[in-house]
Amino acid sequence: MNRTFLRRLPRKGAGPIAAAALLALSSGTAWAATYVAAPLPPEFGGGVVPADPKVLKNDQKASATVAKLAATVEKCFAKGVANVSKGAPSGLDTCLNLADKGALPKFQAAIAKIDEKAPGLSSCYDFAAAGIQVANTVKAQNAIVYCAGTTALDPEFGGGFVPPDGDTLKNVQKASKELAKLWASIEKCYSKGVGNFSKAKATGVDTCLNDPAKGVLPKFQAKIGGITLPPCADFATLRTQVEGIVKASNTQYCGCSKAVAKVSTTFSGAATGVSTILGYPGDQADIPGFGSQPSVVERVANLTGINSGTFSYGDNDTNADLLDDQLSVGLLSIGTAIPSGPFITATFDCKAGQAAVTPADFACTLDASDNDGATIPGTCAVSSVSYLP
Repeated sequence: MNRTFLRRLPRKGAGPIAAAALLALSSGTAWAATYVAAPLPPEFGGGVVPADPKVLKNDQKASATVAKLAATVEKCFAKGVANVSKGAPSGLDTCLNLADKGALPKFQAAIAKIDEKAPGLSSCYDFAAAGIQVANTVKAQNAIVYCAGTTALDPEFGGGFVPPDGDTLKNVQKASKELAKLWASIEKCYSKGVGNFSKAKATGVDTCLNDPAKGVLPKFQAKIGGITLPPCADFATLRTQVEGIVKASNTQYCGCSKAVAKVSTTFSGAATGVSTILGYPGDQADIPGFGSQPSVVERVANLTGINSGTFSYGDNDTNADLLDDQLSVGLLSIGTAIPSGPFITATFDCKAGQAAVTPADFACTLDASDNDGATIPGTCAVSSVSYLP
């Protein structure tokens, strides 16, 4: 008997393992061949394709609505500056905030309408708040757009000066309009790329953004280059800012109900005991129950192919914050060597208001030994995470 390993095993679970069902959920769902719910490639800067295609569609609509708000808000500021340049009231507050007709109330209503369409929006991202951040960014950009002049604009504009003449006003507003349109153009590239990725196709993001003839960034640069602007109007910096904000907002693609983490091991030799200790972010993911309760056992599936061994389980809170954050699973097999490779899947509930977990969110420690109790060096890791609606 491998007594050394037995001492390391977590407590044995009291209930059966629903291995076949969990394996089907993690790798054999009906939509797996045509819909990919997985972390987006690095070019997106973050994000996870929601498990439900309908949620993805709603998220894409909301994302477009947020991006389009930049153009609406910019139009309010441009109209307000033009009014001030003529000695008239700016009308800015009415344009932005008038109930039912103002840019911001209409935006909030549009987001609410999308969210009301079943199954709603990803709960882990606040699209309404994202719109307010976009509006505030457009406001802050006025200091660079309207940089020429001597008469300061009122604080409601967030900075800048009344342009010194009609030509300067016309040109900076033309450039400002193109900048606002850039928000929607970049968002469209990413949204289309997410859709392509979810269908297991090439994303096309780089081409959409950077193609010399048709890319949205070269086209924007060409349009700005054809406008006579004051030297202080640094639209290159503004362009970079918009690029970064839109890319960072791809974390909006984050929705899931359950996340299935596959744990794989790597070692050589004839192991008769294998245990993995999986650390996970308890504020993002949860397994119902604690310790070796049946509700924990039901969330773990054996991928080794060994059904005659002894499985043990434990889900624990390691830092006393009342959130379980470590899952231990051990397998003892005396008659048959335990193979290196896929070990288990663990199915977690995704927590509302939090981003979906990805493989990088987990930390895994391997403890493997042979029949004499000697340690077998090796490693373990979460090799993939799939998502369930």
